[in-house]
Amino acid sequence: MARTSPDETWRTVVAGDVSVDWNLARSPGREGATIGVSCQGGEAALLGQLIAAVAGEVSKGAGAPIEVLAPEAPSGTTPADERFHHRHAIWTSHADEGRPVWRVEEFLGVDRAAAGAGAVPVADDPEGPDLVVLHDVGLGFRDQPGLWPRSVRESAEHQPWTVFRTAKPVAQGALWQRLQAFPDRVITVLHVDDLRLGEVDISRELSWERTAQDLLWELVYSPRVNGLADCAHIVVSFATAGALVFSRAPGPQGLPGCQLIFDPSVTERMWNAEHPGGMIGGLSALTAGIARQIMADPENPDVLLGVQRGSAAMRTLHLNGYAVRGDPAGRVRLIFPTERIAEELSRHDRPFAEVPVPDPARYRATADGGPPSTGEWTILEDRHPDGLEPLASRIVVEGPECALDNVPIGRFGKLLTVDRHEIEGFRSVRALISEYDSQREHPQPLSIAVFGPPGSGKSFGVNQVAKSVLPGRVEDITFNLSQFHHPDALKDAFYRVRDISLGGKLPLVFWDEFDTTLVSGDAPQPLGWLRFFLSPMQDGKFQDGQLTHPIGPAVFVFAGGTRARMQDFAWPVTDQFRAAKGPDFVSRLKGYVNVRGPNPAGDDRVADPYYLIRRAVLLRSLLLGGARQVFRRRDGAEVLDIDTGVLRGMLLTKTYRHGARSMESVIAMSTLSGGIRFERSDLPSEAQLDLHVEARDFLDLVHRLELEGELLERLAEATHILYCAQRLAAGDSWGEPDDEYLLANPLLTEYAGRERDPGRANSSLVAYQRLPADLQEFNRGFVRDLPRKLATAGYAMRPARSGEPPLELSEQEVRLLTEQEHERWLASRLAEGWSWAPGPANLRARTSPAMLAWRQMSQQDRVARYGPERAARLGDAELSAAEKKKDEDLVIGIARCLSVAGYTAVKVGEPVLQREDSRLRGWQRARY
Repeated sequence: MARTSPDETWRTVVAGDVSVDWNLARSPGREGATIGVSCQGGEAALLGQLIAAVAGEVSKGAGAPIEVLAPEAPSGTTPADERFHHRHAIWTSHADEGRPVWRVEEFLGVDRAAAGAGAVPVADDPEGPDLVVLHDVGLGFRDQPGLWPRSVRESAEHQPWTVFRTAKPVAQGALWQRLQAFPDRVITVLHVDDLRLGEVDISRELSWERTAQDLLWELVYSPRVNGLADCAHIVVSFATAGALVFSRAPGPQGLPGCQLIFDPSVTERMWNAEHPGGMIGGLSALTAGIARQIMADPENPDVLLGVQRGSAAMRTLHLNGYAVRGDPAGRVRLIFPTERIAEELSRHDRPFAEVPVPDPARYRATADGGPPSTGEWTILEDRHPDGLEPLASRIVVEGPECALDNVPIGRFGKLLTVDRHEIEGFRSVRALISEYDSQREHPQPLSIAVFGPPGSGKSFGVNQVAKSVLPGRVEDITFNLSQFHHPDALKDAFYRVRDISLGGKLPLVFWDEFDTTLVSGDAPQPLGWLRFFLSPMQDGKFQDGQLTHPIGPAVFVFAGGTRARMQDFAWPVTDQFRAAKGPDFVSRLKGYVNVRGPNPAGDDRVADPYYLIRRAVLLRSLLLGGARQVFRRRDGAEVLDIDTGVLRGMLLTKTYRHGARSMESVIAMSTLSGGIRFERSDLPSEAQLDLHVEARDFLDLVHRLELEGELLERLAEATHILYCAQRLAAGDSWGEPDDEYLLANPLLTEYAGRERDPGRANSSLVAYQRLPADLQEFNRGFVRDLPRKLATAGYAMRPARSGEPPLELSEQEVRLLTEQEHERWLASRLAEGWSWAPGPANLRARTSPAMLAWRQMSQQDRVARYGPERAARLGDAELSAAEKKKDEDLVIGIARCLSVAGYTAVKVGEPVLQREDSRLRGWQRARY
């Protein structure tokens, strides 16, 4: 409801379940623990106090009073008073960053009021409030209409904003049914675990992408909870790690808006794990943050800012704990820090990252069981629409902390990864180890598998994950089964594992190359080792003669040596796999992780574009470990000094023959000792390089031309000259009064002196130096993309030699590069804010009829390819044949353009033309 005058009193009503909170602060002492008991109003009473403090700050800025009407906290009560709900918690002091912080050690639960009691109504409930905040945590308020504010019970012409903080079971009860009468004015706030308890499938602690899309899928498509989607906004909290905000109002693509607010360095519950203890009042801080934004701007509240500040306030509350009031006897009295949290909510910075969440339906499997055509959503790719190569270079030179801004990072000890698949796999292993350690009894080892190509860092990754979960409590030991000559050798291995367990450490046992052939006796046995692990994995025991010995607590890590993925090991189930007891072995595994390493998975760079980032992180780590002298300090960071060609070769070479070991060897073979910069002259010889990379490919990348400065301008002008020749040949007229530029360029000379046709005047047909700046930049963009475009077809640029034949592209190569050229142009125009419109291109309005995808596609596919905002600016037809011809002419003219500038392109590798459509889609994803 809008205010009718600046000084009109604004009224906020807070109602809901109320409890009496009994906080027992336990302080250890020489003569036993001292217990300090404090009492305060909880739930809606606590929320009302916080909103009142926030309203006082807002009213100062607005210059108008804000009245907050909320339930009064019960006074003069005891824990035995059956008139009220009583919540009990034991608090203890935690040492956090060298200071004592009071947090909950144990929630004792809620002692509910007697039947029909426990209600605390709002005094002086007004008829037409401006804001209503409802606090429903399942203590009876939702089913007692007599306690609801009048504005909720009765229909009104102007319904106020209603912030509905709810808990399990969600989207149920009389109050929810009532709120559905005006859902467009309701903002629902809840914790993600309240949804999980309602039989919905939302992943936990794997990756932000997985959790966000699981949650969005349930909100939109699950009949159990999709009624929530009728609300104006749904705020699902991940506690101190972030939140998801689903908004009913459609975005430019016609779909409801959904934003993920998150901490890139952690996932849900991880931040709290670093700051042990629980907290009361966190979601009240989030709810008050949203209410604050409505009071500050009721017509257009910034809900995202409210969630940002509310989530930050939750962290502040947890980090600092409850405030302490002492008494003469030295007992600790705890109280919610209302003023401090209200101050935190009044700030305007946004400490968490934000990213729009796309419709998960586009990333689900197709109806016939095939994979989705658009791949998997990753925040990393969303953040870097211009491709991953520049980002990879920054990671190597500046470090991941500087380069990976607002991108989810998986950090486990010394292991750092930004690959979504690896993050999810390692976090799954982390959760398994943590859960295994929390169990009191360990009747069997925890068995997990890890797969990856040679040199991918399988053992290192799991080792770092385990030690990050249980620092100082893990002892790792490795047995390479390919070096065992008889199954009896396993007995000695099991004895060593048991000794570690008896010594008080948790054995982390790597059974390396467990999937190799057992060579014992006359006939080699493929996967022959599997059956010898069945009993130890199932029963936690091993046999030595007539005696059976327990192994004790242990984590068995089975590292594949012949298969790069779990899928290649376990499926399909062949007769040979059954005979080797493969299904029985797999059934005993509790989890697995596929480690990809520095090479593209399956040698497919399009399906796995993140190999560049994995390489970058690994390359920087190896250089820091073995050649620190090539780094220098700048602004407190370690900055690598490296030749751009060397960096390009290390990042883009086709393959490292032996994975990470080959990367390490190339660095070790380079003459970096005593140097302060990694120069191309430091690289080993071509023959030596060929041990670890495809030397010719590597060196071609190192020596690839840098298209900048004078060379860039020369090629850009050559591109313009070629365009002029094509348009003049088509009948367009030169756009300048004299023929000086035509006479100076052999390709244009034949058009000098030709009579101008005013009807065919082309303003772009002028000397390159007099082109508008944006058209000059267009030509530069075409040229900058030439090396990548040519590399797609297996070519590399270099200066032309005498008598060398010109470049000749095949029909298939022209077709591939033509579509890529249009998508490059489209990406640059979208980045500059251009849109589709009929008629001629309009530079001032930034519209063009060519703002179309190469092929006609649905709106859903356009959103998946270009993103929602950019897809909304595209037309829905297919690019016309005339526009396609322009792109084709540019591609066909590449050879002539290079020739004019004194360059050519030579074949250096196999063309990337297989699965052409899929690869084009992958290239476009990398660009957008």
